[in-house]
Amino acid sequence: MRLGSRPCVVDRRGATSFQAVLTTLLVLALLAALGLLLTERNQRRYFLRAQGNAVVIDRGLPLPYGHGPYRPSDPALAYAYQPFRLPEGVPAPGEEAYDDRAELDQRLGELLLQAAKVRLGASDEGHLTEGMAYLGQADALTQLTTEQRKGARTLRSEVAYLEATDELARALAALRDAQDLLRLGSASSNSHAKDSADLLDRLTPAVEAIVRAARGQGVMPADNAELPRVTPDGGS
Repeated sequence: MRLGSRPCVVDRRGATSFQAVLTTLLVLALLAALGLLLTERNQRRYFLRAQGNAVVIDRGLPLPYGHGPYRPSDPALAYAYQPFRLPEGVPAPGEEAYDDRAELDQRLGELLLQAAKVRLGASDEGHLTEGMAYLGQADALTQLTTEQRKGARTLRSEVAYLEATDELARALAALRDAQDLLRLGSASSNSHAKDSADLLDRLTPAVEAIVRAARGQGVMPADNAELPRVTPDGGS
């Protein structure tokens, strides 16, 4: 060392402070990246939960966690994922999360088909209507399994029979009303008396044949008086 020169002193405090700042920035960057990844994942998730005796579908919020009601703008999707009530006998789900919409569809399909089966097994018309509504919502789900689609078709075929017998009863009631009007028209002197009598003669055997066929399957009452009568608004 030359005389009069000063020793080189390293400022260790400054180096330590710089390393601390750099470490803090690195940790913050990692946390931000993790938050973005968690947010992206949460936004893609679907949630299924029970609210009373209703099933509600949620979608992940644009946050690392949390979810809210799923309200798609597409009317078809809005119909498929609308909340629905479960009838007695179908256990309500707990809170369930799904990363894939196919899994959500299949879980919803399971619940809707169970509910439809319970309702369609009842005899009153109100439950039949509810069962049809469950089937309609299940049909709107695009990613059901092949087995679930087959089960829905089977349930619908059972409903089709019930609907057909109901329509048959209404049709026969309308035909009975037509016969009554033709009898009235043929019993008085008017320009259509002969036409009314001729049509009544042709119509009566056909109606009686339909009644016998329906009764043979046990879907019609034994007494003609028990047939439903059609009212002016189309009901019975």
